[in-house]
Amino acid sequence: MTISKHLVTWTGLPGGTGYSLFYQNNAQGNPAPLGTFFGALATYFPPALTITVPNAGEVIDEVTGKMTGVWSAGTQVATVGTGTSPFAPSQGALLKWGTNNFRNGRRVWGKTFLVPLTATQYVTGGVITAAACNAIAAAGTTLITSFAGSMVVWSRPVYKPGAAPGDPPVLVRPGAINPVVSATCPIKPCSLTGRRDV
Repeated sequence: MTISKHLVTWTGLPGGTGYSLFYQNNAQGNPAPLGTFFGALATYFPPALTITVPNAGEVIDEVTGKMTGVWSAGTQVATVGTGTSPFAPSQGALLKWGTNNFRNGRRVWGKTFLVPLTATQYVTGGVITAAACNAIAAAGTTLITSFAGSMVVWSRPVYKPGAAPGDPPVLVRPGAINPVVSATCPIKPCSLTGRRDV
């Protein structure tokens, strides 16, 4: 089966461009639900931040991880943060995508880092407000519903080197798709260290 890849970009913050990946278990991506998802959360992000949902992307073979084509649909959507309070560039919320699948003895989960959140989304003790967490989880649930069962967490394939120099890599564990069935937002904030330092 082929999957469509959505590479969402985060720009305007110290440390360079950030990225969020989303996958659908079809060859024709549908960016509209992602635009709605991020638009619903704009008030939690600072105005320096722009989140761009593309209207084109790669089509990938779920088993091998190799690109098989491209998709294009709809229009590119940019969401600009509308929050007004200060923010810490590396602190925010974690949205966990639950599945009913297991791999290597563990349940498969997906994660989307929503970083940064504005300061008003925290309470004494440094945890995220219940209102913000509930709204984030609700937006995630709406996204799952809007994708109508096509939103998946992709377990990537694993390769080992070929037997001899110059031989192609050997697939030792195929990739697999895992349908997303739930969205949760823990109150404990996450720290995103993937963005480059200024």
